[in-house]
Amino acid sequence: MDNKFYVYEWYIVSTNEVFYVGKGTGKRVTSAKSRCDLFEKIKSIYDTNYRIVFDGLNEEQALELEARQMLIRRLENNHLVNIEETFYDYYFPDLDDAYIEYCEKESDKYDIEDAFNDRMNNRDFVPIVGIDDISKHYFGIPEDAVFDTIDDEIPEVYLHQRATALRNSRIQEEVEFIKSSKTKTRVRTKKCAKYIVEFEIPSYDEVTLYRTEGYKVIHALDLIKHINNGCFLNYKSK
Repeated sequence: MDNKFYVYEWYIVSTNEVFYVGKGTGKRVTSAKSRCDLFEKIKSIYDTNYRIVFDGLNEEQALELEARQMLIRRLENNHLVNIEETFYDYYFPDLDDAYIEYCEKESDKYDIEDAFNDRMNNRDFVPIVGIDDISKHYFGIPEDAVFDTIDDEIPEVYLHQRATALRNSRIQEEVEFIKSSKTKTRVRTKKCAKYIVEFEIPSYDEVTLYRTEGYKVIHALDLIKHINNGCFLNYKSK
């Protein structure tokens, strides 16, 4: 067999935090090809370095050990920018306890997400722009990661309804309310609108893109309060 593969990781020198685990041959470890934007951004901001963790492997061994190393680093609370689900495909007899611990942490994470979604359904939250955990961890929260304010008495808006929103009765109530408030808002096509109205939580990258296109981005709850004299809706759906 051709044992030319290795497993490597990139880390931040000052903290020893691993932000990338990969496999490759030859000069792959130092190659910039096919790297994600987060990888390059971290390298441009932090003093980083790499190390070879396993060497002299065939490709199958490299795939398995790469997955193993990802699991270990994530259990150690490292934030990997190339989050792969590869390790789900493997079973490590000597890592039973560690794998169970990982699954429990993942379950806790989803419990937190479910709680947030419940708050969204009850509209018991202040709308904020979505920042993924990895970006937040390495770069903090940008000052412009907020929704824009409404500075027009009768704003001209485009209602951005995602596929999930179309099946959400509460969101549809909001849509109908906004559309019916013709004396306090104007629903337009995207091309003719000044404001993009989000009913869920858009990512920071989405909001940034809209702004570069000349739009302001507002949340439906803020628009409803603007229309409804500072009050939320009295929802019919539960």
